Amino acid sequence: MMNVLHVINTLSGAGAQMNVARLAMHSNRARVVPHLAYCGHWPLETELERCAVPLLRLDESPCRVRSMATPRIIGRLLGYIRKHRIQLVHTHLFNAHVWGASAARIVGVKVLEHVHDHRYSDRKALENFGLPRTHHYDQAPLLARLSDHIVVLTTQNRDHVMQRVGVDASKISVIINGLPPRAELPTAAERARLRTSLDIPADAFVVLGVGRLAAEKNFKTLVTAAARAHARVPTLRVLILGQGLERESLQSQIDTAKLGGVVTLVGQRADTLAYYDCADVFLQPSYFELHSLAMLEAMQAGLPVGVSRGVGANDDMIAHGHTGFLIEPNDISQWAELIVTLFEQPGLRAAVGRQGRALIDSRCDLRQVCDRFESLYERLCGQVPV
Repeated sequence: MMNVLHVINTLSGAGAQMNVARLAMHSNRARVVPHLAYCGHWPLETELERCAVPLLRLDESPCRVRSMATPRIIGRLLGYIRKHRIQLVHTHLFNAHVWGASAARIVGVKVLEHVHDHRYSDRKALENFGLPRTHHYDQAPLLARLSDHIVVLTTQNRDHVMQRVGVDASKISVIINGLPPRAELPTAAERARLRTSLDIPADAFVVLGVGRLAAEKNFKTLVTAAARAHARVPTLRVLILGQGLERESLQSQIDTAKLGGVVTLVGQRADTLAYYDCADVFLQPSYFELHSLAMLEAMQAGLPVGVSRGVGANDDMIAHGHTGFLIEPNDISQWAELIVTLFEQPGLRAAVGRQGRALIDSRCDLRQVCDRFESLYERLCGQVPV
């Protein structure tokens, strides 16, 4: 049995943080004892404690890597690794990799770098979409030298790490995100009750978006597409779940277009699953994703999904018109037309939703994902033959 320490910046409940928490909570305790280190105070701690995951709070509040907190955080990690005989440090997100890999190398334990951000993505492509440059990612190739192995979520990231960072293919794995199995989908009556509880009209055609309100999520395109589609979809309701720096500008866009009765910024919700179960369609016109948990959760809920072509793992996951729909991120006309088409063709909605759900059940079972990581931990630490 191995002691593995996951290190992440926070437990905010965003995609990467939920992925880490699920890996810890669903680990096979006959093989791995997962520990989890993070900054701040978060509701997710309660669920982790219920699952008997040992927790280490690195600081009372979220910290930047370029701050005086970094030496203190590395010191805390050093003490914890030694005290609990950690054999491998599994880092998530860039700040956590700086902290966790530094401490692990000082003590002499293995480092697994798990990439949930765009440190190894094509910078020029992101800048072409108007996304700001993250300058501390310039150090990512240097910090990759601290890693014994790197796990990425997309083949594009794998190729970048091999070709531009110079990491040997034997030290890179593509492991996609997973979801815990869920029970049967709600019945029509249960769905109606859910809509009533969330103040969603029974006859509304609900398009759902989920994610941080950030430029890279491109929700402005979803709002504009809704404005175009509304005349042909009179019962249209677009619900966008999440918080972020773009909230004010998105609300201004909604108000200017007089879409207050059509598009709602719902905010951050703990009951996201209920919204999936109430929606008719999930759309995600992002400029940047890796392997979106929101997309996977929507597909698992049986929703037909429309996502950006050429972004992250979308093209690997989605067969256009069968398990979902692929649209160019900035093609507003196509996003609007997809809303209308799915409104007018309930049979298509149902068929694509079923096929998408079947795909998630077969490819994204969290138990299989945990098994892949546990086998990788054992191989890195010499517990099975390389």
